[in-house]
Amino acid sequence: MSRSTTMLISATGAYGKAVAEHSFAMLLMLQKKLNLYRDAQKKNEWSDFGTVTSITDATVLVVGLGDIGLHFARLASALGAHVIGLKRSMGPCPEGVHELHTMDELDEWLPKVDVVASFVPSTATTYHMYTKERLMAMKDTAIFLNSGRGDAVASEVLYEALSEGWIASAGIDVTEPEPLPTDSPLWQLPNLMMTPHISGQFHLPETFERIVDIAAANLEAYLKGENLRNRIQ
Repeated sequence: MSRSTTMLISATGAYGKAVAEHSFAMLLMLQKKLNLYRDAQKKNEWSDFGTVTSITDATVLVVGLGDIGLHFARLASALGAHVIGLKRSMGPCPEGVHELHTMDELDEWLPKVDVVASFVPSTATTYHMYTKERLMAMKDTAIFLNSGRGDAVASEVLYEALSEGWIASAGIDVTEPEPLPTDSPLWQLPNLMMTPHISGQFHLPETFERIVDIAAANLEAYLKGENLRNRIQ
């Protein structure tokens, strides 16, 4: 089959719920320091880790407003957060987002927010976009979340940010590289919650059903000569 007759379709819309909820669960856990209490429980320690933060009235920056980012924004907004969304180009402000801005304003917003939730893909422009300077510019009480692609931040930069206290904590479902080597110092950080890129698989059975629905709808549309959903080429 020639390239001119081959159509490529993405699964956009299938993973938003699963990945956003996974990342949001990480956020609430880190805000309440449940990761530290779990560590203490495993060591039979009755510990008090002090003050916590709340999603209510927090300022949340969602970087990348695709399907996943929009799901996350709605969750944060529903619990009282002020949500700022960044995307490549301006358009109507979507549900769950209070302010919409473009990606070139990232440096302006990083120092102002309590949470940075990143859902950007792996591209030439997003590669190592969270530089040392950008993480140092964030509040030392801020939480960084990454469920997009691991190469948005270098592992050594993230380690330095967490171990030196530039930011309070981080929750990541992606790393650079993957799998993360067993000798990486990231494994030992108490203020890092890390999962092995599993939020977008089929652990939530509904995700598989969504992919089937997209494929079936596109097959029907193709047979009818109609436009296809999520067509890339």
